Amino acid sequence: MKKEDFPIVGIGASAGGLEALQELISAIPKGTHMAFVVIQHFDPTHARATAEILARATKMPVSAIKNNLRVEPRHVYVIQPNTVVTLSSGVLKSSVRPKLHPEPPDAIDIFFKSLADDQKERAIGIILSGTGSDGTSGIRAIKGTGGIAIAQEPKSAASAGMPQSAVSSGVIDIVAPPRDIAHELARMSSRLQTRDLFFETLSHELRTPLNSILLWAQMIRRGMANPEQVKRAAEMIEQSAKAQEKLIDDLLDVSRIMSGKLSLEKVDVELRTVVQKALESIRPATKLRFKYPAQG
Repeated sequence: MKKEDFPIVGIGASAGGLEALQELISAIPKGTHMAFVVIQHFDPTHARATAEILARATKMPVSAIKNNLRVEPRHVYVIQPNTVVTLSSGVLKSSVRPKLHPEPPDAIDIFFKSLADDQKERAIGIILSGTGSDGTSGIRAIKGTGGIAIAQEPKSAASAGMPQSAVSSGVIDIVAPPRDIAHELARMSSRLQTRDLFFETLSHELRTPLNSILLWAQMIRRGMANPEQVKRAAEMIEQSAKAQEKLIDDLLDVSRIMSGKLSLEKVDVELRTVVQKALESIRPATKLRFKYPAQG
């Protein structure tokens, strides 16, 4: 996974949400390759304590959100009182609310909608304990752009209004207590990193038959091959093209497996045969590379 390519998790909470936040954040493994942005409706008597309390609950760095703060993985960001936060190109934007409206009733919706617009399928929204329905509209937006929608199990919430509203929307993917949500996030992170590593490896494998085809085509175009070599080149181009086709079919199968449309069946293979075929497919092109170095 590229350093800048990671999910951003928006966490919305209100009354009674601090305990749920502590439980959630404390249970997230430090190595989880995600960023966490906490949007909370503050109790005026505890407005500035959230970041300090969460900092004691996790080994991840916890920061109060300032304007133009770039989001980094394995960090927790907490909204400051009397502000509205949005996300643009992976950067947190914070603006001061007018004193007449110190705590906007839709602060979570505002952030979640910007998160959905900015991160698309890399957006994750979580609704924890709170009164009212803030976050429900935003969680729909996250789900609508391919992201993941999560809500605290209402029975486990000190104030069930917000999570119940989210669940009733019909778009929630996971309903669980905060600690179980943390475990789900860790599993998601592991799967995403494994998937990204797979696609990096696949990209390399796709280039191998292409290199063989291009090398043979180059030799023929430059008139560097005799009739026998041309015949051999045609055979190797066909073989490499079939290898490319097989890789593309495998990629399509992976897509079907990830979407649940295809199940896996384990079979035994002879590793020596697999390696020999792989070596045979690249040996002629390798020999030509050394015999006829590429020219600019």
